[in-house]
Amino acid sequence: MANNILIVNTIKHLRLKQIYYQLYYRLFSHKLMEYNVPRQSSLRMVSVIAKWYCYNVPKTFTFLNLIGDFKSWNDVSHGMLWAYNLNYMDWLLQPDMTFEQGSEWVERFITDLPTNRIGLDPYPIALRSINWIKFIGRHHKKVESNRLQRWNDSLYAQCKLLERKLEYQLLGNHLLEDAYALFIASIYFSDKKMYDKASCLLYKELDEQILPDGSHYEQSPMYHCILLDRLLDCYNASINRGHEKMCELLKLYVVRMLGHLESIVWKDDTIPLLNDSAYGIAPTVSELRAYAKRLKLEWTPLPMKECGYRKLCSTHLEATMSQKTRYRLYISSVVKDIYSKTMPRTVPTNIFIDSGSFYPTFQ
Repeated sequence: MANNILIVNTIKHLRLKQIYYQLYYRLFSHKLMEYNVPRQSSLRMVSVIAKWYCYNVPKTFTFLNLIGDFKSWNDVSHGMLWAYNLNYMDWLLQPDMTFEQGSEWVERFITDLPTNRIGLDPYPIALRSINWIKFIGRHHKKVESNRLQRWNDSLYAQCKLLERKLEYQLLGNHLLEDAYALFIASIYFSDKKMYDKASCLLYKELDEQILPDGSHYEQSPMYHCILLDRLLDCYNASINRGHEKMCELLKLYVVRMLGHLESIVWKDDTIPLLNDSAYGIAPTVSELRAYAKRLKLEWTPLPMKECGYRKLCSTHLEATMSQKTRYRLYISSVVKDIYSKTMPRTVPTNIFIDSGSFYPTFQ
């Protein structure tokens, strides 16, 4: 009975579109297909942010503070999220990853792909596609033409599968990440049809998910940094291919997100650990600032409004209050009520248990 009530209370907040795609993707499978790959060239972007160290020679990985040897791409002995991180292949962009090491892993991934169930989930495809394109761009002078063709054939097939499996059943940051990946891939492959679809989806999701004060509507500072990093990637790719109209649109949201980041960050340039946030996963604030400056962007802090956060600062104390709970803060006999309903109820996977927390830091 309790489980039935939980299911009802979850479903009642979903959109009809989410329910439709939950059923559709369960009833109809989508398989990897071969395509005639459009013309492509290495996407030479302004230097991007390196990823955190998680790969150690010879074949040992550390994700979520769990160390494990490579067994297979479907290894869930450390949990599904660990397996997802393995399939993201973020480690291709860690500072000490050589071209030879990275190439070996890309080749192995392509060889194992027919039996890689987890790697063909849409979210890993999205993140991995961006990482592959960055890796190819970083080492474009070293990639032999035959090898590049093999990589591009696989990459394009994966992106077309993602295009057919967009995460409309989840929405939120998952669908935005899907849009980021398709947008960058469409520029890389010069695929106008994919570009038009990705641009439309990206604009729609940015318009919904980025609030007027620059915050992401799931209100996790860590997610904000992750999504800002990849939005900077989209802007980076766009300016290097001369898509002026889209550049201006992306710039609007990039500057807005940078403005919110400046407002919520602590004095020591770390983020408050609210709503599923942790250190060592997202790019640091200093890395994001440096990346934005390399792209010749300018921004100013934006006041926190729609996000629902409020920040108190004194000489030795900083405190941030999050949404979903009403606080009465007695400051100089003034009562301030803080309450927000901006957390999207249509994203049940990301309704965080610590919503409404009080996070102070002392110096």
